[in-house]
Amino acid sequence: MIRKLAALGLALGTVFGAAPARAYLVVGTDAAQTPGSDTRVLVLREPGRSVVVLSPTVRGPAKPLALVVPLQTAAVESLHTMPITLFDRTAKLTAPRLDEVWELDPCELHADRDSLPAPATAAPSVPAPGAAITDGDYEISVLTAADSQAPGKWLSDHGYKLPEGAEPALNAAAKPGTLFAVARIDASKLTFDKEQARLPPLGFVVNGDGALPLRLASLGATSAHDLVIDVLSPNARVEAANLVNLAVPTNLDAIEDAMKDPDSLHRAVLDFAIEKTPGAAITEYAWLAASCDGCAQGTAIGDSDLAALGVDRMPSAEDGSLREVMIDVPESLSRAPEGPPELRRALTACYAKTLVDMRGLAGEATVTVETGEDGAVTSAKTKDATAEVLGKCVEEAARAVKLDKPKASGSIKVRFLLIARSYLGHLVLSRLRVRAAKGTGADLELRTAAAIEGGREEGPSGAAEKKVYFSEHANNFRARYVVRHPWAGPIACQDPKRGLWGPKPKIPPAPSGKPVTPPPTASASASSSASGKPVAPTPAERALAALLEGGALPDLQPYAIAYRAAPEPPKSAPVASGSSAPSSPSATPPPSGSAAPGSGGGCGCRAEPAPVAPWSWIAISAIAAAIALVRKRNRGGQGAFLAQRSADGSREIRAQSFFAGRLLVSAARSVLRRRRACPKTINCILR
Repeated sequence: MIRKLAALGLALGTVFGAAPARAYLVVGTDAAQTPGSDTRVLVLREPGRSVVVLSPTVRGPAKPLALVVPLQTAAVESLHTMPITLFDRTAKLTAPRLDEVWELDPCELHADRDSLPAPATAAPSVPAPGAAITDGDYEISVLTAADSQAPGKWLSDHGYKLPEGAEPALNAAAKPGTLFAVARIDASKLTFDKEQARLPPLGFVVNGDGALPLRLASLGATSAHDLVIDVLSPNARVEAANLVNLAVPTNLDAIEDAMKDPDSLHRAVLDFAIEKTPGAAITEYAWLAASCDGCAQGTAIGDSDLAALGVDRMPSAEDGSLREVMIDVPESLSRAPEGPPELRRALTACYAKTLVDMRGLAGEATVTVETGEDGAVTSAKTKDATAEVLGKCVEEAARAVKLDKPKASGSIKVRFLLIARSYLGHLVLSRLRVRAAKGTGADLELRTAAAIEGGREEGPSGAAEKKVYFSEHANNFRARYVVRHPWAGPIACQDPKRGLWGPKPKIPPAPSGKPVTPPPTASASASSSASGKPVAPTPAERALAALLEGGALPDLQPYAIAYRAAPEPPKSAPVASGSSAPSSPSATPPPSGSAAPGSGGGCGCRAEPAPVAPWSWIAISAIAAAIALVRKRNRGGQGAFLAQRSADGSREIRAQSFFAGRLLVSAARSVLRRRRACPKTINCILR
């Protein structure tokens, strides 16, 4: 038992097809060191490859620790450290919001109510097998091929205590083509808060569409361990492929005292949701990474953040679709704003060559050129270049082209973007939370999925979104809680409009002297068992009910997320080499425990778990064709139409056709009314 509680701060692994799980372990030299409360995982994911960054927590004395990472031989050079600030950035973006709103005067109309680049770095040094280098606070060693066949023995020989079950997991990962990296750190350099410290982030590349295992996450832990996973993925949200997916309940009405500690409220909501759906993957956030609703300026993910994360190791960087070259040629030199095509080809080629030696380089340069009789550039002088190598790149490219304005002069401006605007603009940040209880035996597989919305004060219907639903446009989901102050002034009109909320009024209403009656809410009474007898509320239920207005516990059904495939990415967005769409979903059907999603859209439409069936469009087309036919045959008016006889003299057939046409017209009008009432999805129209 003592060995089982030995030094382990994290246990993660990656599954490649049928390959065994790869164990990522934090081991220590003291058996009193145990895993902390959570592990932060940051993933940049494209089809076929991911950059994974780990930042685990550990409890125990400040003694030497080691993060053990098995790597594919081809990915050894990808091992790198990263500033903790990027984890702080994603934490601010995905943090739940606790807003305070005041009810507007029910007797007033409120129709007009407001509802640059990272510095270049040289390629990192990679330790040769058996050697060690210092990177940040880590001393990183890559074991030799012989030592990598028995990593458990190597760690034991160097004084590290392995928990029970860790050595077999490491040996199972010791396959041909695998080398183990050991990142050692003196825990005295860490900052311990309540006997817990977080290790610096360590990143590496994972080839293939693998998984983030939970099987080893709780190994040696004395309590539950949360995996908080932030995934950046172009064009699509990411969810769990083999677990029930549940969105965190949003827009819950909290008591005023919750303003003192919003984190406690969010933890209570998570504890309640996880208790009701054990083993589920909780989606806390899904939004474009380059924007944020209500965040401070500069909080969103930028190109410098992705450069630090290691975006240049992704397939889109290898095929050139990641970067972008912006060219501005004045009219005095060329009729084309970007000059001749060969200018772009030359600039793109020299920029790609430069990045081989100076990873992360970006910037701009201006070159002043003069052309001769035939438009060929006779003089090119660079000025205002961010880096000398970029200036030479622009100058050489300009000298090699011919412009269409002879005997002219002017300045060509070029910007080199390491990350294209379209790539950054389509990058989606998803946050998942999985609680790995002791003995958890499932790995977390990821897949791309359709966009979702929810958690805003005013959704498409104008009401607070207390649900999650699929979106045809973009991801706009986040955890949000609200402290509401009902209208306290007099209500003198006959038809008051309640439930309109806004910021705190500059002049508070004079109290009416009458007690404010809040809307009725469900009580936090004990639930009933299958036998009909009341069941006492659990500690998680009591803790959450104490923080919610009226003690009303949320219904989790509207927050269940059934699987729905992500649409193809926009044509303007760069896509990784060899793929024209996000990675296809797993062939394995969704888990049987996946519940249907909550009601969606502005009209309460249900978010269907599959794309719109083709017959839906066929039905609409048939209705439209029938309407056109009926109108064409009915040009003479209703009386004349009924008075006509068909070729066989059957008046009844024509009468039946007429009334059938009227029925089709009525059905079409109903469809149009539903479409105007619910523009979000065609499934709502055909309900």
